[in-house]
Amino acid sequence: MNSILSLNKLAFTLGISRKVLEDVGKNRGNYYRPYSKKEPKADGSIKHRRIDNPSKAINKIQKSINKHILRERVESLPAYMTGSIRSRSVKHNATPHVLKEGVLAIDITNCFPSISSSMVYSLYRKEFGCSPSVAKVLTKLTTYGDRLPQGAPTSPSLCNLILKPMAEELFELAQENELHFTQYVDDLTFSGNVVTLRTIKPTALAIIRKNGFKVNIKKLKLLQKNERMSVTGLVVNKGLSVGRSYIREVQRDILRKRSTAIVNGKIAFVQLVSKRSAKRLKAKSVK
Repeated sequence: MNSILSLNKLAFTLGISRKVLEDVGKNRGNYYRPYSKKEPKADGSIKHRRIDNPSKAINKIQKSINKHILRERVESLPAYMTGSIRSRSVKHNATPHVLKEGVLAIDITNCFPSISSSMVYSLYRKEFGCSPSVAKVLTKLTTYGDRLPQGAPTSPSLCNLILKPMAEELFELAQENELHFTQYVDDLTFSGNVVTLRTIKPTALAIIRKNGFKVNIKKLKLLQKNERMSVTGLVVNKGLSVGRSYIREVQRDILRKRSTAIVNGKIAFVQLVSKRSAKRLKAKSVK
């Protein structure tokens, strides 16, 4: 995509009038309806996750930005970056870590809120070559409260692009130490020799912090092959699987007649690695 140097060119590229883009950007605070979403945690407690919930008007603009400006660049990201990219999935993220001696799992704390408006503006200026006026409007349309908004279609793409330099450093660290590395948005995974994983851990954490992000210490795990090694929800000890406990969980959901959408979503996850298991679960769900 050629650099966008004028607001008229931006309007033409997005198929949305310049006036609408400027007005929505200027008053973006009026185009979000935040709410708190309850998410059950593994220990039984409830986590409250903020969803910024962009309205239809700004969501439409963000989808156009994603399609006409961000998507091409995102889809050219290295293969080890796998999250929120078309034709890539948790399966692609987990596959390189199958049958390894150990897995080092690192989670970035509050990833979207950690990405500021200035970081987004800099991306539009330096990576996309936008003029200051265009970068300013694009930043207003894709940030909220000086950060990436939760629930906006542009946020995963912008997150991936902003995390790219950090991911490149981590990949090089893995290569230098004969390890495997993948990134699924805020989930970072190394695998290989356990002693080597333990050795490079401080360097990996330092790289993350140097790039302006924090590590969720509670989710920082070094797993070995004699225990359950899970990468973005998939067990990688002997091959890719969702694990027996997940299958039992779906079976319980079917028996308890949980919502069809929830059950079908879980069955779709199972189907990523086992069409046979997914077929059996689907049969049970329609009885």
